[in-house]
Amino acid sequence: TPEAAALHALLELVERDAAALWWRGGRRGRPVPLEDPAAAAAQALVQGLRQGAGRRRSWLLDLTTDLGVPVLAAISTEADGRGFCCGLAARPGRARAAEAAVREMAQMEMAHAVVLAKQREAGAAALNARDHALLARYQGLDAAGCILLHPHGAAAMTADLPELPAEALAALIGRLHEQGIPVLARDLTRPELGVPVMRMLCPGLAVEPGRVIGERLAACQAETGSGDCHHGGIALL
Repeated sequence: TPEAAALHALLELVERDAAALWWRGGRRGRPVPLEDPAAAAAQALVQGLRQGAGRRRSWLLDLTTDLGVPVLAAISTEADGRGFCCGLAARPGRARAAEAAVREMAQMEMAHAVVLAKQREAGAAALNARDHALLARYQGLDAAGCILLHPHGAAAMTADLPELPAEALAALIGRLHEQGIPVLARDLTRPELGVPVMRMLCPGLAVEPGRVIGERLAACQAETGSGDCHHGGIALL
């Protein structure tokens, strides 16, 4: 439906805003307690994906912002703290956000394996800019030395948005308006295909990846000192 398409696009903007405030803004994520539905959902999915293989460590960070929309980060590293991989997701519910973040994290782990295989078979000259960026994250970050990768403060299990897309969309737009953030929509649906496509714009939200520092991100950096001092400017995405 158009409402579901608009909700999906708007959640993507909320996710990027939370990512920017975390990675470039330096706002640390909160812990996800064991009783949180997100924790159980993530644990079950990780166990299913790994099938007991490997020694990677995995954990969640709650990146939910003042908008109150569930945003979760799933992080994994090797036992020594290297090998950083991360997935992010904003969803109407916390459990769904955790599952989506874990899947994205697993995709990054697979992407790293592909890049290493390419490097072994064809040499470093065969790697493109995206490959080098992935290796920089994987090899350049040490979890022990980057506080942004670890939870801080008290847990806060925000309530899920309504189940129905139309109701969830209305609730999300209402929360954005409460923060003074306008919401613009454009219907890009092609009648001959009949698949709803919506483009959503929220000029007040921060963007990741990106170089623009708007008021929202600037205020966060002024409060924390920014995130670059913790990860040395290594790109998240």
